[in-house]
Amino acid sequence: MLTSLLFPFVPPPPLCDKTADVYTDLHLDQLFGQIQKQTAHPILDFFYQPVEDAKTIRYRQAVFSDFKEKAIAGHVAVFEQKMTLDRTIREQLRHSYLPELQGYQLVTTLQHNQSAIDRFLNDLTADAPKSRGLKALIDFLKTYVRSEKIIRLRSDIHAIMAGLKALRYRIVVNGQLITVAKADHSNPGLNESLRKAFSTLLNDPPQALNLQEIKPLQNERGVNNLQAMILHALSQLFPRTFKRVRDFYNQYCDDVDPVLERVTEELNFYLAVNNFERQIAESLHVRFTAPAVAAGDDEFVHDSFDIELAAKLAGSATPLITNDYLLKSDEDFIIISGPNQGGKTTFSRMAGENYYLFSLGMPIPGSSARLSIRPHVLTHFQRQESAEWQTGLLAADIDRLQAIVKASDRKSFVIMNELFSSTTAQDAEKMGTYALRMLREKGAHGIYVTFLESLSRLPGTVPMMSQVAADSSERTFKVIRARLNGQAYAISLLDKYHLTADQVKGRIRHESLSLG
Repeated sequence: MLTSLLFPFVPPPPLCDKTADVYTDLHLDQLFGQIQKQTAHPILDFFYQPVEDAKTIRYRQAVFSDFKEKAIAGHVAVFEQKMTLDRTIREQLRHSYLPELQGYQLVTTLQHNQSAIDRFLNDLTADAPKSRGLKALIDFLKTYVRSEKIIRLRSDIHAIMAGLKALRYRIVVNGQLITVAKADHSNPGLNESLRKAFSTLLNDPPQALNLQEIKPLQNERGVNNLQAMILHALSQLFPRTFKRVRDFYNQYCDDVDPVLERVTEELNFYLAVNNFERQIAESLHVRFTAPAVAAGDDEFVHDSFDIELAAKLAGSATPLITNDYLLKSDEDFIIISGPNQGGKTTFSRMAGENYYLFSLGMPIPGSSARLSIRPHVLTHFQRQESAEWQTGLLAADIDRLQAIVKASDRKSFVIMNELFSSTTAQDAEKMGTYALRMLREKGAHGIYVTFLESLSRLPGTVPMMSQVAADSSERTFKVIRARLNGQAYAISLLDKYHLTADQVKGRIRHESLSLG
């Protein structure tokens, strides 16, 4: 039996701390904000509930796979728009000042609601989704519409609407005065009066004038002030009919199916993520993939990228550089070095995003992938020293690292970026070695971005280098597995003190122009 499209096997986990460093360091908070813009329904909390079981992740991946079919995504989008509008109207009804207005609007809202469910069920059944989740949704909706409760609801709606349509009344407009009264059956109605007045014009053909009920404007929902006043007057003219309307409201105003309510909320999550990733894929000609779950195998992602950066580049002329990620089964930490502004931080952010998004069951950037489930992504990115700190930058680094080591476990992926940059290279090497040893003892894996190339020779580590173009200092933003060449730290010092070849040549050129 369907209970949830996001948590089908276990109860939802508690929300993660939304202020944790990982969300700002990896720009996940910005990414989630961008996805939220794809829907009017609040879905942010779902992004802060990573899961650990492979069964749930595969379940979500299969639903996302169905959403790649434009017909399915389109039908879900139409259904969600109608359900969101109905939800909004029902919430507004609580603040209505006229009971007959509350009843009438609830009747019409639930009428639209039930029609939308029927249409969605028919469309989704015809789409023939393959995922266990959407198949379960079809079965749930079939059971829902056949239940005694819904049959009774639809019968009540039909009876009330038939009673309202049977009312006969007249409206007299005299300047600003509007009078509502029961219809005088001895007087002809408006349709008959118009036919008689224009009969000579309409004799051939007689069907030219077809005055039936006035059709409501398409997609018009709700009641305006004038209609509300007329409804109030009608309730006094036809008290028995409108008592049934008020009784309907009292019976059904809070009668919401909890599973249907939950599932329609969760469909917004799938729809928003699918739309967001599709826009990036089409704009930048990149791919998203559902990673296989690694079981002691090498972990990899081919042709991956920083998804939050991609969202910023979508629609621009700036190319998006992709990279390959590989962590072999006998490796624990990747040590990344290379020149500044070469893509090291972007690469580490990409890897962290992939592990976190994988734990949400989302497709991740790449053409193919296999990853272990590591929902506990922990980060230590370089911070500017703050006057509010009671200690210096080094002490703050140590405190933050201790907290990370304490929180880490075998399901953790730890990213350390420019750790211990405020101390000497010798001290930083000792503390970095200690940090890696402690994390490996806890069973954690991760990335260490540093100029300390000796760390790449420690057990369980593998070196990677950000690249520059041949015979130039131009960054390619490619990060590859390569032995560290001993120049990264020297280059960083030259850059720090503005002594690189380009910087020195620039100053010489400036001095020559000044002397000239």
